[in-house]
Amino acid sequence: MHIFIDESGNFTGTNPSVVGALIIPDHGIDKLYADYNEMRPSLPLSKSGEVKGSSLDEQQISDIIKLLQKHDVIFEATLVEPCLQNDEALEIFKSKQAELIVAELTDAHHENAHKFAHKLKDDLNNLPVQLFAQSFAMFDLIQRVLEHGTLYWVQRTPSELGRFSWVLDAKGNPDQPAPWEEWWSKMLLPMLQSMSIRKPSKRLVGADYSHFEKFITDTPEYLTPHVKPSEKRQVCDLRKVMMENFRFSSTIEHGLELVDVLTNSLRRALIGKLKIEGWSNLPALMISRNRQYVQIIAIGNAPDVANTIPYKDTLLKFKKGGKSMLTAETRRKK
Repeated sequence: MHIFIDESGNFTGTNPSVVGALIIPDHGIDKLYADYNEMRPSLPLSKSGEVKGSSLDEQQISDIIKLLQKHDVIFEATLVEPCLQNDEALEIFKSKQAELIVAELTDAHHENAHKFAHKLKDDLNNLPVQLFAQSFAMFDLIQRVLEHGTLYWVQRTPSELGRFSWVLDAKGNPDQPAPWEEWWSKMLLPMLQSMSIRKPSKRLVGADYSHFEKFITDTPEYLTPHVKPSEKRQVCDLRKVMMENFRFSSTIEHGLELVDVLTNSLRRALIGKLKIEGWSNLPALMISRNRQYVQIIAIGNAPDVANTIPYKDTLLKFKKGGKSMLTAETRRKK
């Protein structure tokens, strides 16, 4: 499966910011791109020749969402809401996270391990608070993409679990990556590993995970203290899942254009800059669940004021109309 990730907003100030992921199955990506190629000439382009969600009107956005509805894709989104935190609290939380990177180092660790960990700590301390918030949102998003993507396609096309291709919109260029991209790439696996220990991904009993088996390995010794003795001593090798096909892209790509349109449209809808005619079908691209489909995160010691956010009525519209996670066959078996 192919996963394209983009963000909208500056992750600071008074307006919400969003990170979004568009998951496209490998078996359907060529047909989707062919259909999008027919539509694309009618859309406005930026000076660089890109289709940008911020330049599209309601009808154009609605047409793109309807196009995606015809294909078996999934959209996931994580929202960072300023009223749930403040920059001072974020700085404090960031400093604590930086200290945790080196907290368990001992004389038994190799000198290079100490150097690497302290470099990550220094880089994190120097990271602007808005990029720290964006990073946390992306860690949350990627964990959910892995869980929902595997659960969804293991029931429909199990072969999709044999390859994960990750493409993130780049802020730097291939010759000189942005500092945030370098730090984020180094921290991705440790953060996801920590999250997966606290909250292991769900697996569907009886489903065909044969294509996913190449990503399963025995629990490394350094993780055994964190795994309950009663649990199976095997884990997902996140390095293989994430790094076999992972890149930041600064080129024009259909997948990145499409996820930009969806992510930007969601944010515009939340801040009242896009009429419902443009985004009303957006929930249909998301997995149905018992709560709203847009994940809201609070970083650090944030107050619980989610019910007081100004766009709560818009979020309520993301509680119905989503794609069923379970197939009819799976429901019969249950």
